[in-house]
Parts: sequence; C-alpha cells; structure tokens
Amino acid sequence: MLRILRDCLLTISFYCFLPAATAQEIPRDFILLADSVIQNEPKTYKGLDGFLRPHRRDTLLMGYFIERSKDAQFWDGLAYSYNQLGTRYRNISEYNKAITYHNKALDAASKADNKEFKIFSLNMLGVVYRRMDAIKTALDYNQEALRLAESIDNPSIGIRRSKNVSLNSLGNIYQALEQYDRALEYYNRSFILERALDNKRGMAVNLQNRGECLEAQGKLNEALRSYRDALEYDIEIGSDRGIAICHNSISRIYIKQGRYEEALELLEQSLPSALKTRDQHIIAPMYNNLGWAHVQAGQLPQAEAALQKGLKAAIDNQLVHDISQSYNYMSDLSAARGAYRNALEYYKRAQEYREKINNDINRKYVNDVILKYNSEKQRNLAESLRQENEIVNLRLRRNQTTLLIGALLVVLLALILYIAYRQYQTNNEKKVMALEQSNLRSQMNPHFLFNSLNSIKHYIINNEQKNAVHYLNKFSKLVR
Repeated sequence: MLRILRDCLLTISFYCFLPAATAQEIPRDFILLADSVIQNEPKTYKGLDGFLRPHRRDTLLMGYFIERSKDAQFWDGLAYSYNQLGTRYRNISEYNKAITYHNKALDAASKADNKEFKIFSLNMLGVVYRRMDAIKTALDYNQEALRLAESIDNPSIGIRRSKNVSLNSLGNIYQALEQYDRALEYYNRSFILERALDNKRGMAVNLQNRGECLEAQGKLNEALRSYRDALEYDIEIGSDRGIAICHNSISRIYIKQGRYEEALELLEQSLPSALKTRDQHIIAPMYNNLGWAHVQAGQLPQAEAALQKGLKAAIDNQLVHDISQSYNYMSDLSAARGAYRNALEYYKRAQEYREKINNDINRKYVNDVILKYNSEKQRNLAESLRQENEIVNLRLRRNQTTLLIGALLVVLLALILYIAYRQYQTNNEKKVMALEQSNLRSQMNPHFLFNSLNSIKHYIINNEQKNAVHYLNKFSKLVR
C-alpha cells in the first residue's frame, strides 16, 4: 500500500514539474529525432547522449521524450532522460525534484536490467544527498554504485566513467567530513582513471576538488596549480559552469595571497557566466568572494552590495555554509568601518551557522546511521522470522513424515498379524478336518467289512463261485 501511494505521489509530482510537456508545441525535428532514437533503441549513455545531448537540459523536450519512451516501454531512454532532468534540477538547487527524477531513473534502469544506467543513477542520488549534507545516505549510494561497477568483468566505457564518478563522489564526502588526505586518495585515483579514458571533464572535476582539499590544508600554491590545471580542461571542453567554479576558486586563493585587484578582476569577469548557470552553489560563494575582495581592497560600499546579494542567495536556498561565510565577511566589513559592535554581532551569527553546519552534518549522519540500523534490524528480524518459519515448516514436514511412516508400520504390523492369525486358523481347521476324516474312517471300517463279507456270502449261496472268488481275492488284498 505504501509503495502504491509513493508511486502515485511521484507520478503527480512529475506532471506538476512539467505542466507544459503536452501543452506547448514540440518542434517537428525533435519529434522525428525522438522517434528515430526510440526505433534504434541505443542501450548506453554514450549512444543516447549522441542523439539527445543538445536537448538534455530542455525540460519540455525531455518531458516529451519521456512520454514517448513510456509508450514504447523504452526503459533505457527513460533512465537517461530522467537522470538529465534530475541533474538539471540539482544544478539549480531544487533537490527534492532532483531526487524524484533520479529515483525514477533508477527504477527504469532496473526494469531495463541496464547496469550502466543503474550505476549512473546511484551516483547522481549520492551527489544530491551530499549537497543536502545527508552524508551517510550519500555515502551509501556512492559505495553501492562503486561496488556494482567493480563487480562487472570487462566494463564498458560508460561503466568505467561511472566508476570514476563514484570515486570522485566518495572523495567529496570525505572532504565534507574534513578528512582531506583520504579525500585526496579518491581524487587522485579517479583522476588517473579519467586520464586513461581521456575524459577531460572528469579530469577537470578531480583537479578542482583536489585543489579544494589542498587549500583547506593551507597549501595555497599547490591548490592554485590544481585549479589552473582544471581551468585549462574546462576551457578546452567549453564548460561555462566549470570555468566559473575554477575562477571563483582561483580568486579565493588570490585574496588569501593578498592579490586583491587580480581577484576582483577575475570575479567581475566570471560573475555573468555564473549567473547564467542559476546554480546557487556557484552564485552565492562568488558574491561572497567578491564582497570579501572589496573589503580587503578597502572598497566598502561595493563590498556591502556584493555581500548582501550573497547572503540573500544563500538564505533563499538554505546554503548554510555560504550564510556563515556571508556573516563572517560582513563582520570584517563592519570592523573595517569601525562598527565593532556590529562586527561582533555578525561574527556571532557566523559562528552560530558554523556550529549549525557541524551539528546538522553530525545529526544527519547519526540519523542516517539510525535509519540504516533500523532498516538492517527490520531486515534481520524479517530474516529471523523467515528462518523460524522455515524451521517450523521443516519440523511439521518431519512430524508428518514420522506419522506417515508410523502409520505404515502399524498397518504393516497389523497385516502381518492378520496373516499369521489366518495361517494359524487355517492350520487348526486342517487339523480338525483330518481328525474328522480319521474319525469317519474309523467309524466306516466295521461297516465296510460287514458289507463286504455279506456280499461274498451272497455269491456263495447263489453258487456264483467265480464272483465269490473274485471279490474274495480283492477283499483279501485290501485287507492286507
């Protein structure tokens, strides 16, 4: 019942998210493209992406392709398109919608028995939960994706790439837990595998993440080199989002190194591209860094304007880390103005949100552990009940077998006793008959002798000598 209710809610949410999928005109060329893809039925991410990549972020066209794939029961196409919509909503911080679509993609991949899309969907769910600071849940999804990828002999290119995504995502999780050395191990491992595939996007992501770990460890020069290497790959593949992220990271290093003018120039150059992404995970920190650079450069009005925008973006999207950063930089701004009471107030707010981050991460981690424990406990209980039921059934079957064998033995014993009784009774009857015959025989002998002698006498009286001699001979032989 709960599963049916969940499926109904997911279906309703889907049509709420894409109300225009049937109301607006779909371009004729895309209709022909969708029909062609469904007819050819490509089974891999690369095969589908080769056709649909230019349209994969268009919710209207993806919604149309989803409906066509449903009609044709083209589960691989559904898994691809659901994941694209999930990624689209994740990048604009609409995480509940993203989770809905990635779960739909996972269901479609299971129906298609397509391990590549299943691994991809698990990884995407891990990414979304990590952004929501649900660390344990994210870790479970990414570890499951990695386990599945490593269990496949001779994996395809798509599965090998998904494996690298799993490694990178696990690095992100350990980075969020401030276990930087362990995170670097995963990033370096993933980078080597991405380089073997010549996947420049994957290499750029790992280098960016590697730089963040090095920066957190205070290794600014190494971090800067890693960010610049990532930027080269992003420029080569034309990733506006990747370029904006790298520029933001590089500008942050410049501020820490006291190179404020360079940081401001780079941030102002990158801000329009960041705004186009609509990804608040990029926009809020970029405004914060811009405000921080203006504070350090002594440009206080510009700093306040940028920090207010950063704070609003962070609050509107519940980006707790960026809220803390905004208040921290506003504390610096107030101190630079000599408003020390305000500076102290902003500093306290920053500390409150920093503690909230740690508490939320720990609480969510603990809740995830408890949830997993309860699920595991329920599974163990169900398994225990199943085993007990199996033991009871086994005992019942054993008792039934014992009763059946006992009944057969009783019947056999009864049959043997009956046969023995009948044999005994038959023998007794034979003995009785023999005695009766003997008795009759003993009774008949005198009568027989009398009759025989009378007959011979009769023959003698009638002077029938031959007959008398004949019967007398026979009688003598019989008697003898």
